[in-house]
Amino acid sequence: MELVRRKGAGRLAEVYGAEWVPSDREARIAGYTAWSREALTKLPAEMQIWLGSYAAGVNAWTSANPEAVARRFQPLGVAPEPWTPADCLLAARAVLSLGSPFSDQAVAQYHRFQELAAQGGETAAEKQFSMTVEDAAAIVSEAEMARDAAAYQRLKNRSRMSGYLLQGTPADGPKMSHAWAVGGARSKTGKPLLESDPQLPLSTPPFFYEFHLAAGPIDARGLGVPGCPGLFIGFNRHIAWGASALGTGSHVVFLEKLTDDGQSYLFEGKAEPFIRRLERIRVKDGPEIVQEVLGTRHGVVFNSLSQANRPGEAHVLHDPQTLQCGTTVRAMLAFMTASDWTEFRAAMEHYYDPGLHIVYADDQNNIGVLSTSL
Repeated sequence: MELVRRKGAGRLAEVYGAEWVPSDREARIAGYTAWSREALTKLPAEMQIWLGSYAAGVNAWTSANPEAVARRFQPLGVAPEPWTPADCLLAARAVLSLGSPFSDQAVAQYHRFQELAAQGGETAAEKQFSMTVEDAAAIVSEAEMARDAAAYQRLKNRSRMSGYLLQGTPADGPKMSHAWAVGGARSKTGKPLLESDPQLPLSTPPFFYEFHLAAGPIDARGLGVPGCPGLFIGFNRHIAWGASALGTGSHVVFLEKLTDDGQSYLFEGKAEPFIRRLERIRVKDGPEIVQEVLGTRHGVVFNSLSQANRPGEAHVLHDPQTLQCGTTVRAMLAFMTASDWTEFRAAMEHYYDPGLHIVYADDQNNIGVLSTSL
């Protein structure tokens, strides 16, 4: 719990030294600490109470077990700070981000496309960028979709969205996690069966741990994030849900054009000042690092993390979860108390990332599938 909280807050270097500065820098630029506090205030009052009760339990155990806490933390030279409700959101964000949110790949591809277009026109450039359909890993294959001729033809007739040009090669076969549901008409019990097999690499700390939470209106069991009472995959008395990787991102990169002096950026032809803040990163056995963070109306600037920088451009991470002060934890908590498909779908309205195929089954003999993406 302490590790994932520090990862989300960008505070690993103060315990483990300078080698963790890059990780801390990313978390500070992303602004997860301020986000977690604001997102907490946007949660329904009942969920704020739940997270407050969870944090109170963590702190009560810490106070009642000082020797166990000391064994874990004295070798690191730190003591755990009290757990807060906002820390539940921070811990979940640190784990569910599944790596760095910052990538300059889209910018590099954009630059390459512009170079090719300048040489031979956009039509010729598009021929060198191909859209790869990874049908082997699809939860519903193209052949299966073709069984409904009318729906299949409607999909095939849709024009490809401009700008969504990907390169790659087809996969050798299914990869990542498996999840499926079978209707009651095909089971011996007459009730649906649901299987969810998340395949993640071994890590310390682990991505998820299994728990059963029975408190107030909640009686659910499954896989959750250390430091947060919400379930990512699980079941309660009425429904079950599982997940497999979708392979889509939950962020967009904006390329802002700078003014000639580089002190502002252009929006609809007019100069707008950057939003500025300073982040101070403490480093064990090293000097403090001051990181200036710039922001635009679209998100935070991450040129300092990019290898594709060009003069006059700012690379901006557009992260809806942060900008909207929403949190996937709201969906996870709502899953645990949902009793039917309608309530589950309503909970999904608050899900952000990572991109997933979600499978569903309930005790009313319903099964379903949802796909999440930006």
